[in-house]
Amino acid sequence: MVKHDLKEFDVPILGEVGFDIKIEDSIGDVKKLLESDFAVKMKEIVLKSSGFDLKT
Repeated sequence: MVKHDLKEFDVPILGEVGFDIKIEDSIGDVKKLLESDFAVKMKEIVLKSSGFDLKT
């Protein structure tokens, strides 16, 4: 739905991040948060996108 709505405004989509049911359990624990599905997917998106320089 969001993809469709953004298409009307010609907004580039860098990627998708699905719902991560475990993210709340990771809050307050940096290691768990960085290993969450959300963080892994965000890192993939940033690494694939031009204009970002993320040190791995």
